[in-house]
Amino acid sequence: SVGGRGGLRRARPAAVTSGGSVGAAGGSAAPVDAARAGALLAELHRSGRTLAEMPEGLRPATVAESYAIQDALHAALALPIGALKVGCTSDAAQVALRIDEPIAGRLAVTTLHPDGVALDLAGFHHPPFLECEFGLRFGVDVAHDASPPADAEAAWSLVDAVVPTVD
Repeated sequence: SVGGRGGLRRARPAAVTSGGSVGAAGGSAAPVDAARAGALLAELHRSGRTLAEMPEGLRPATVAESYAIQDALHAALALPIGALKVGCTSDAAQVALRIDEPIAGRLAVTTLHPDGVALDLAGFHHPPFLECEFGLRFGVDVAHDASPPADAEAAWSLVDAVVPTVD
């Protein structure tokens, strides 16, 4: 779900690949209307309502369409971004979600909580799935549209701390 409080519940994962193929779980043949999809997800987030699946025409068929919807959602919510996230880095996670590459996302500052916080589960429409992860804290600001670091050494030079996180 979006921010854990309304949005799209994960029913069956769509098989989405960077090459644009869609598996048996569905997707649309026409290009997705990312602006409408993002606006719908923002409205669901604000209202706390959920959907079993996205309406026809709003389901991404490619990773690029998924990112376009993510961009539209963030634009519609107009919330400052507090962190970046990379997920599905293992083969097992990619197989389970029927995707063929890691995925990235942005986390709004309103969804980040300090160490030791107690969250009221009544605010969730379904039990949250918790994962322990490593967080990398950058010691410098990095522009959203910045070019990626040239190599691993350059990437690590941006990091000033590795911290435990729960997602």
